[in-house]
Amino acid sequence: MSAGAPSATRFRTELGKVLGSPMLSALIGFQMLMIIAMWGGVIWALLRCLHAPADYRVWTVYLTLVSIVLLVTGAGGEADVRFRIPVVPLLAIVAALGYFPALSRRVVRFTG
Repeated sequence: MSAGAPSATRFRTELGKVLGSPMLSALIGFQMLMIIAMWGGVIWALLRCLHAPADYRVWTVYLTLVSIVLLVTGAGGEADVRFRIPVVPLLAIVAALGYFPALSRRVVRFTG
């Protein structure tokens, strides 16, 4: 999709190619599911920050802000997937903090 001028006809053509392959459609669906789960965990972690201990807030907000800075600096006309890859592990950590807050408190107590 990155080569050529965007248009509705071109989009339909490319979408038809993707949907024509069951394996490709399944892999794209799985990737979308993982992205939704990751961002859902990030949102959940940020919502938990309202009533969480200070160490939880620091880890969550710091990792989220670093991720957003990396995403914003990698956006633009020359954007490529290589600029987004380093952000995924940071966001996965924040999502884990959102989905498993009790474990994160236990780890912080154990190491700190």
